[in-house]
Amino acid sequence: MALIDWLTLRFKSKVSVGSPLQNSQVFTGTYSDTGQNITPQISLTCSTVHSCVQAIATEIAKLPWSVFSHANGTRQIARDHPVHKLICHSPNEECSALVWRELMLMSACLTGNGFSLIERGGDGRPTALHYLRPDLMQVFRTGDGQIVYIYSGGDGVQTYDSYSIFHLMGISSDGV
Repeated sequence: MALIDWLTLRFKSKVSVGSPLQNSQVFTGTYSDTGQNITPQISLTCSTVHSCVQAIATEIAKLPWSVFSHANGTRQIARDHPVHKLICHSPNEECSALVWRELMLMSACLTGNGFSLIERGGDGRPTALHYLRPDLMQVFRTGDGQIVYIYSGGDGVQTYDSYSIFHLMGISSDGV
């Protein structure tokens, strides 16, 4: 009983979520016990985090990614679909499909989200996928239920609708 009383007294102080507790690590926030803000980039400097994220992203990226179509009650790979070609062979001129998938998965592991801008041809079909940094993206649901993506990258602030963004979403508390 003395242990429970000690714990109750120890943690009864008013500490906001995410602020460091003396001699203990807060796992509900983004601060270490030194008070330093922990970002995905800083967390990758820890060899354990780096190794785990790399193992997950690399192994899942190696798996086959495909677009499927349903016809006559069967499911088959839609090899002629433009998105299938992008995620399996080359999402854009700068990187291979494997590198793009690793980037998306690494982002999803560290931030819960992976984003790519969908470049479209004159006919509206996807022609390229360009990786976007998740720390520069904000996602909102408008009053009418539409999802809006606001990206503050090198070209200034850009606003995109859900038609323009490939969003690899991890666990979400609000579905956005």
